[in-house]
Amino acid sequence: RYNQRANATRLSLVQDDVSSLERLVLGGQLDLAFVGAPRQLDGLQYTYLYDEWQMLYCARSHPLFHRIDAEIGNDVLTQQRMVSRDLWTAIETEKFLSKRADSLINHITTKTELILTGTYIGFLPVDHAASYVKAGQLRQIRPGDFSWATTYYIVRKKGPVASRQLQIFLRDLSSAMKKSISA
Repeated sequence: RYNQRANATRLSLVQDDVSSLERLVLGGQLDLAFVGAPRQLDGLQYTYLYDEWQMLYCARSHPLFHRIDAEIGNDVLTQQRMVSRDLWTAIETEKFLSKRADSLINHITTKTELILTGTYIGFLPVDHAASYVKAGQLRQIRPGDFSWATTYYIVRKKGPVASRQLQIFLRDLSSAMKKSISA
């Protein structure tokens, strides 16, 4: 809806890790960001956007891929190499019953690539992993035991909204999210 309006604004999209995006918003280089954040920083306003389910996955070339979930006990899982997103390490290792991750990354794409090597297992967003699952490249491991929701937010600097265009964008986004939820 926003792009259907007559306006002289430009959207610039930046993909980066959560901490960098928050710093850019705090520093005024970005008006807002969409982040899945396990914690909230002073000086920023976090507005709920949606929850995204995370599940534990392994790749077709991983030894657990062809085992049924009933054969994969906690003792077996804790022996596997785990990749985690840097900001989510504490949550993911707790969910995984591990004391540490074997590899830390900042981007979901890199995490997916490491899991696809068959060397690591790790949590991925269900929507992100769906095409890999459909292609037979990934599978969930014990989804009833190893799943959790990540909350995503719109993040902007605290205080009044800087411009009319940003106000309109945020209003249109809010309206679109309400329609999406009720659909």
